[in-house]
Amino acid sequence: MRSLSTHLAKLAAAYLFAASAPNAFADKGQTEFSIPEQPLSRALIAFAVQSRVSIQTPPENITQQTSASVSGLKSPDMALKSLLAGTSFTYERVDAVTYRIVAKPAGLDEAATNHPPPTIKVQSP
Repeated sequence: MRSLSTHLAKLAAAYLFAASAPNAFADKGQTEFSIPEQPLSRALIAFAVQSRVSIQTPPENITQQTSASVSGLKSPDMALKSLLAGTSFTYERVDAVTYRIVAKPAGLDEAATNHPPPTIKVQSP
């Protein structure tokens, strides 16, 4: 098994590549993904390259988990959510082309992950 520093170096390289590349898919909303089940660190590199976004990751436990596979035409948000399913991580969207991988808060169930809080509109009579 490769060392943590090797995986982190690859993530850094993917981050730099994706950050410097123009995001050709930002306006289209969907990308064709083909990411097999694999160590999460490698899957995140593939995600960053295929969606042309930047990924910020925590150093802890990223190499010890396995991603789900993701394939087909999807938005980057849906692809990343699928990729992280079954892991102890979720994501935060930093901006239009940057995601931050974070540990799921304790007790947070999968169904509640990555959904914005509901909006309540109050209308006066």
